[in-house]
Amino acid sequence: ISKGADILVTSGGVSMGDRDLVKPLLEKRGVIHYGRVLMKPGKPLTFATVETPERQGKPRLLVFGLPGNPVSSIVTFHLVVHPCIRKLKGFADPYLRRVRALTSTPLKLDPERPEYHRVMLKWDD
Repeated sequence: ISKGADILVTSGGVSMGDRDLVKPLLEKRGVIHYGRVLMKPGKPLTFATVETPERQGKPRLLVFGLPGNPVSSIVTFHLVVHPCIRKLKGFADPYLRRVRALTSTPLKLDPERPEYHRVMLKWDD
């Protein structure tokens, strides 16, 4: 792990399969703060911190294990990792801008967890 890095972002290997090796590695090297989140897509998102001898005097390395599914990975990056980077850079409001929109067709949503859907926006004056 680079001495100069503040954040490490991985994609894939954080779910429950035999070849998902990121979580076991993080358990050995650091502390997993969460390994699943209540959202769709993106449920296996993992966040951990790692402290190594090379980081003496520096804050712990922040590690984000994004899901391997490309859509899940993009969604979790924009909702979790990007705001973290912006916060570390000193932005007062690190979150993405939100806009209220109406859908042309109804969406069937899971009542148990937040869902994020791809949409195309059309602006009407």
